[in-house]
Amino acid sequence: MKKRFLIIAAMLVAGFSTSAQEQDYPTQFSLNEAVDYAIEYNRTLKTSKMDVEYKRKQITQAISQGLPQINTTLDYSTNFGYEMNFGGNAIKLEDQLAFTASASQLLFSGQWIVGVQTAKIARQISELGVDATDLEIRSTVHTLYYTILAYQRMGAILENNLVDMEVIRQHTENMYAQGVVEVTDVDQIRVTVNQLRNNLYSVQRNTEVNSNILKIQMGLPVNSQITLTDNIDNMISSEEYSELVAEQFDINQNISYKQMITQEKLQEKMVSIEKWSFAPTISARYSYLEKIVEPSFSMSPSHSGA
Repeated sequence: MKKRFLIIAAMLVAGFSTSAQEQDYPTQFSLNEAVDYAIEYNRTLKTSKMDVEYKRKQITQAISQGLPQINTTLDYSTNFGYEMNFGGNAIKLEDQLAFTASASQLLFSGQWIVGVQTAKIARQISELGVDATDLEIRSTVHTLYYTILAYQRMGAILENNLVDMEVIRQHTENMYAQGVVEVTDVDQIRVTVNQLRNNLYSVQRNTEVNSNILKIQMGLPVNSQITLTDNIDNMISSEEYSELVAEQFDINQNISYKQMITQEKLQEKMVSIEKWSFAPTISARYSYLEKIVEPSFSMSPSHSGA
């Protein structure tokens, strides 16, 4: 009884999850809607954007190394009334309570300057990575969308041909039963029917595979049901493609070329960091000591600097 209850509960939860899933995700997409949805929900693109934010944090961290550093401490020490004996003269070690404030400022560091520049270049590389991922997703969604529509059109043609060939096969078998045609004629028709059926299954499988890949690119669950609303005939005759073909290629606007150039700059900065490691670093430091509870004898100055 308990096992039966668990099975029923699991079925109800699965049904609810499926229903909720259908409500959470859109089911119909034009090409532009599919591209926009993929740009918003693609997991790889989200990761790339998070990497850009991480690189921005690294820039802030690198800059902070050259800002004034201020530290404060409150120290209390006790020797529990211990007395030191110097030839009959006893000196009691008194408790101490001191407040210390120190400030330091980096005045010059070649490594720090180049390090900040390197962090900024690293951020540029991440931003170009986002652009490259964005472009790749758009291209992939376009290709998959066209491919699925083409397979759907091919599948519809094969289905019609299969229906016609099934009718021909039936007529041929009837004619063979009447002795009008030879058995080889029937076999040829049957082979043709089987070939059409296998081709149809292959097209249906390819349609399903490409649909699943499209869902993954769009950040949708693989088991979700989507419908592509654009017509392949209208897409092929669109004027946009003629404009793209006529557009002049500019290598300076190519993402891969930009990434290569920026990567080269990053490597140059890494070499500069190694060179600046042999240069001197100039910094200033000031420290203030306030003895709240001090012993009768102390050699620690209140102000010090370097």
